[in-house]
Amino acid sequence: FTNRLGHILSIMKYGYKFSNLCGTVYRKGEVIFTPDGNTVLSPVGNRVSSFDLVNNTFLTLPFETPSNITHMSLTQDGSILLVVDESGICLCVNYRRRLVITQQKFRSKVNFIAFSADSKRFIVCCDQWIGMYYTPSMLKDHSPFELIKGSNSPTEVLCADWTEDGHHFLTTGKDMTIRIYNSDMKLLQYLVGHRDYVLKAWFVKDEEDENKYKIISVSRDGRFTRRDWIFKSEYGKHLQDSSEEESGEEEKSEEESAFSAANRFDKDKGKWITETFVFEGGKQLVRKVGDKEKVIHNSLARVTSAAFHKKARLLLAGFSDGSFEMRRLPDGDLVHYLTLSNARISACAINPTGEWVAFGVGSRGQLTVWEWQSESYIMKQQGHSLDMTCLKYSSNGQYIATGGEDGKIKVWSVNSGFCFATFEDHTASVTALDFSPTGNSLFSCSLDGTVRAYDLGRYRNFRILTGDTQVQFSSVAVDPSGEIVCAGSIDAFDIYVWSVQTGRLLDVLSGHTGPVSSLSFSPSKQILASASWDMTVKIWEVFAGKGNTETLQHSSDVVCVTFRPDGEELCASTLDGNLTFWDVKNNAISGIIEGRRDLRKTDSLTSEVSATNKMAGLCFTSLSYSADGSCIIGGGESKYICFYEVKHKTLLNKFQTTHNTSIEGVKNYTRNMRKRTTEAGLLEEIDQGVVDDLDEFQLYAERKRLLPGSKTVDPGKRDLKLVIRTKGLSFSPTGRSFAAVTTEGLLIYSMDDQIIFDPFELDIDITKDSVLQTLEDGHHLKALVMSFRLNENPIIRKVFLSIPVDNVQILVQGFPSTYLPRLLSFIATAMESTPNIEFFMLWCIHLFNHHGVYLKDYASTMLSVFRNLQKGMTQFQSDLSEVCDGNMYTLEYLVKAPPEPEEEEEEEKPKVVEEVNLSDEDLSEPEIVEPTKKKGKKSQTKRRRTKKLFSPLFHSMPPTIQSKFRLETLSRTSFSFEFLLLSI
Repeated sequence: FTNRLGHILSIMKYGYKFSNLCGTVYRKGEVIFTPDGNTVLSPVGNRVSSFDLVNNTFLTLPFETPSNITHMSLTQDGSILLVVDESGICLCVNYRRRLVITQQKFRSKVNFIAFSADSKRFIVCCDQWIGMYYTPSMLKDHSPFELIKGSNSPTEVLCADWTEDGHHFLTTGKDMTIRIYNSDMKLLQYLVGHRDYVLKAWFVKDEEDENKYKIISVSRDGRFTRRDWIFKSEYGKHLQDSSEEESGEEEKSEEESAFSAANRFDKDKGKWITETFVFEGGKQLVRKVGDKEKVIHNSLARVTSAAFHKKARLLLAGFSDGSFEMRRLPDGDLVHYLTLSNARISACAINPTGEWVAFGVGSRGQLTVWEWQSESYIMKQQGHSLDMTCLKYSSNGQYIATGGEDGKIKVWSVNSGFCFATFEDHTASVTALDFSPTGNSLFSCSLDGTVRAYDLGRYRNFRILTGDTQVQFSSVAVDPSGEIVCAGSIDAFDIYVWSVQTGRLLDVLSGHTGPVSSLSFSPSKQILASASWDMTVKIWEVFAGKGNTETLQHSSDVVCVTFRPDGEELCASTLDGNLTFWDVKNNAISGIIEGRRDLRKTDSLTSEVSATNKMAGLCFTSLSYSADGSCIIGGGESKYICFYEVKHKTLLNKFQTTHNTSIEGVKNYTRNMRKRTTEAGLLEEIDQGVVDDLDEFQLYAERKRLLPGSKTVDPGKRDLKLVIRTKGLSFSPTGRSFAAVTTEGLLIYSMDDQIIFDPFELDIDITKDSVLQTLEDGHHLKALVMSFRLNENPIIRKVFLSIPVDNVQILVQGFPSTYLPRLLSFIATAMESTPNIEFFMLWCIHLFNHHGVYLKDYASTMLSVFRNLQKGMTQFQSDLSEVCDGNMYTLEYLVKAPPEPEEEEEEEKPKVVEEVNLSDEDLSEPEIVEPTKKKGKKSQTKRRRTKKLFSPLFHSMPPTIQSKFRLETLSRTSFSFEFLLLSI
């Protein structure tokens, strides 16, 4: 029972949870804005990342879909988020609480999903089927997705859009038509005229007449049309002579009098007038009205994504060559034409205010938010174009550096999640990274034969280290002093040693008979451990010469090696899946963990189904000790990260990096093998002859099949599928989190909760009266938080200054961390004009003492608040020092003056308030009053004497200083003259 209890406590101690996904900002699918327009939601594989463009932060929502996300839709109030993946599974998410309410499996792949204007219904387009559903509620229900009505379509439906009143909606399809339905799913009209797939279409209200609508549609060949609905009376009016205008107007009035929302688009009521425009890359605009003029489009670039802002009348289109166009309707005037990338634009969106536009480039992993009026970037983030290979935490735990197969090195901020530095000096894959002990420099090695040192202060490459011959480096390590850097080679089997200051090659350590796979310096001793494929780990005394070497023999090739933080133990991972722990002092084995079965490699489609093949080559390729050295984590060619306790050599936890079945190695294909096996092989491996020509990862021209199963394309062009694996692991120096580089991206696991429960978010009765009533009842903490939720400065100031001095320390301990930036910002602003300086300083002292760890972790996001605090305190110190230096002797006399002779206490008489020159602002501020005591003639005499002696000093102050130190304020607060003398 004791051992079991200890095991449970260990799991609770190391209860890491998924925190954020960095390194990948966009993969494929739609990009949408939130209703306030300040946040953009981007699909990253089977997860959703939320980018806050105002606060410059982002987080990954804590849920996953079974496969890659393709479509998303958010209600107008931002409460319900629908997320659909490639397999047709839809998750209904409470976006404000970031919780999954329920899920629904649609009949086939979903091409589009959209809410109505009132957010009470939504449309789902699944291949050749259209379904109308009621919006699920936030309460759990037996059947939350209630189908109103469904309808089949003769073609594959690509898009849908609602009218503002919700009585009609339209759909577009691959048959180049637009169909208009009413709310009962009855087909009213279908419109033709396009020559290619109609990708998007929107209903737009007429600016002059609200009863009229326009339809804006965009096709794949680069055309966009504007269709105006004209009543029969109006259409006849255009054809009649001027003498018959009056009769036409009478007919129009009769027609509009019979107008109703249910039969707005009936064929008997009117017709559509079409005007066609063509995108010509911003060079030429060709128009066609009716069938009078023929339009020829010569551009090779096709439209891949489109968005339309109904209020601003802005049409945005992205093309397959990486360019985009913005036009203003109804005339189709060109606003902008720019090239964003050399790859196709997968998605685009316009925020509700019409100021920002977002673009997603799937093949490059790029997400860009651009302000078109000022032509400036709001956000421009791009991950590695190829797989990431390594990572390293900085010494302070604030940054993570990653290297990729594309030769790029990116530095990410842990707090904000954004990449703030990219180095592109390497010409081949980056294999290893290491920070200097101070964290100011970053070292990298690459297969291009160079080791580079980067200055993170100036963001430049200040050292290029090479060997005496051309070699490929696989590992790098920096000694604890930061003076020596070592790199291991693959082809020469040697270890190269350089001086960081001079860049000279100091030594070449030889002795391995196989490629050097890993290097690690001891944190406490000047020794270097190197792992090699020759089944040995060698311990080198770098500063003592080549002769001092210890060899640790293993039973298989050594893949990775690392030291414990105290330097007394070393762990090596071998190709047979074992973790071997060595006592560095005695060069003896202290323990072995057999971890091959813990990794549990999943069979892929192309692998043979056999027990031997399933376990072959399964090992830990990356290791990292925790900050206290009690645990170690390992990962390899598996979807699991194993978490071991070093002392008892037991498995504490296993983290599955992803549940995305679109990546090979996640789904187990050995189940139901007989049902999925045919004479031609597995069903998943047989070409069904169905190609999605709108998918950017399936090139229509190259992958077109004549018959199912035939291969008519270049044999060298194969369908490559991502395979799940963990290529790098690193623990944070604080021990509160660790990061892993996987196929999905940079995963961060943390022990800190990301969701902070705030009960005031659920209360809709937070008003001025309720806040003041709570303050009157003596609930100071609750009143202060409520005032911040109300966000009215006079109320915040009144509640803050009404808190007793003795309760400040206790109140700070219970103050929620989520309101710390706003509280410090309020203190910094109010400190400039308040006379209660000591009260504000007391708040600052207790806030920094109790919440110092939180403020240090998020210091980068609150730099402006800290600057304002420093500015206010510095100005106060300067003013106070100036006054005290000029009145030093008066203040010393006030402190050292002999007391008056005691007199008998008399009965307390009504106090007469003397007039003091106070401003209106001070009169409106509640004073901080200590508990009053019964005062006699002695205390009154001292008060008169103090006022008499201090009056010359007070009137000698500048007017700006007098507003901070007033007699009545100083005499009624806890302010003391000793506090004044501190600045002398």
